[in-house]
Amino acid sequence: MEVRRVQITGGSSFTISLPKEWIRSQSIEKNSPVGLNVQSDGTLLVCPHVDRGRVEKSKIFDLDSADIPITFRLLIGAYVMGFSSITIKKKGGLPQGVIDATMEFTQKAIGPEIIEEGEDRIVIKDLLNPTKMPFDKTLERMYIMVRYMHSDSISAFIEGRASLVDDIEQRDLEVDRLNWFLAHQYNVINDSNLALTTDFSDDDAEFYFVSGKVLERIGDHSVLIAKHSKKLLSHEKMNGLVNMIFEASQLSLELLDRAVNSWFHRDLGGANETVDSIDRLRGLCERIENLSLSRDEEQAIAIGKVVDSILRTGEYSTDIAENAINYMILHL
Repeated sequence: MEVRRVQITGGSSFTISLPKEWIRSQSIEKNSPVGLNVQSDGTLLVCPHVDRGRVEKSKIFDLDSADIPITFRLLIGAYVMGFSSITIKKKGGLPQGVIDATMEFTQKAIGPEIIEEGEDRIVIKDLLNPTKMPFDKTLERMYIMVRYMHSDSISAFIEGRASLVDDIEQRDLEVDRLNWFLAHQYNVINDSNLALTTDFSDDDAEFYFVSGKVLERIGDHSVLIAKHSKKLLSHEKMNGLVNMIFEASQLSLELLDRAVNSWFHRDLGGANETVDSIDRLRGLCERIENLSLSRDEEQAIAIGKVVDSILRTGEYSTDIAENAINYMILHL
C-alpha cells in the first residue's frame, strides 16, 4: 500500500495527490470529475469516470461448449450476479429448448427483455434503472407474501382447504422472482460508480440481500407446511394437537412480524426481544412432536414435518432480527 501525506492549501483546504500511474491508467485528465464514496469503516473510495454512470457488465454463453439443458439456470445465475447484458449463442442455430428457456427467463425475471434475436443468438438486456431500486418495497412485498403463505398453509390443514396448496406453490414462484431481483439489485449496486448515485449504502444493500434470502426460505417452508398438511386432511380430528399447531404457527408469525418491523423502525430493543423469544416456540414445537408419537406412523411423520417448518420459520425470523441488530450496531 502506498502512503501519501495530507497537505493544507489555501489555509483551509486539505488535499492529497493521486498516483500518476493510476491517473494515466484511468485516462483521467485535468478537470475530470471523480467520485468520493465514504465507506462504513471510514475508508474513502475514489471512483473514476462518475460521469459515465453505470458500467455495463456483459456475459456471453456459447452453447457450443455449454450444457444446453441448464440454459435457464445459466441465465438466472448471470442475472443474479448483476450482469446487465446477456448473450446466448450457438453455431448452426439455437435449439427450441434454449429459446423456450430464454422466454421463460424474461417472463420470470424482473427487468430483462430480449432486444435482439436471430437464428444463432439472442441478446437480453436489463432495462431497469438501477438508481431507482426500491429495496424496501421489494422486501416488504416478500414479507407480506410469505406471511400470508404461512398463514394459509396452516388454514389448509385446520380448515380442510386443500385447494390452497396449489395456490401457495404458485405464490412461492413470485417470492423466488423477487428474491432473484433483490440479489440482482445487490450485485448491481456494488458497482463503485453506481453506488454514488443511489440512496442506499452498501450496508443497506447487504441487509436487504441477506434478508431476502431468508424470506425466500420461509416461503419454501410455507410450501412444505401446505404439502404435509394436505396429507393430514384424510385423518380423523387430532383433538388438542390442532390447537397447539395453530398456537405454534402464531408464535412463529409473531417472530416474523417483530423481526421485520424492528428493521423498518430501526428498533434495536425489538430486534433483541425477537431473538430472545425463540425458546418459547422451540419448547412448544418439542411438546407437539412428543405428543404426535402416539399417532400412526404416517400422521406422526406429517405432523413432525409441519412442526419443523413452523419452527424453521421462527428461527429464520430471528436471523432477520440478528441481521438488523448487526446493521444498527454498525450505525450507532
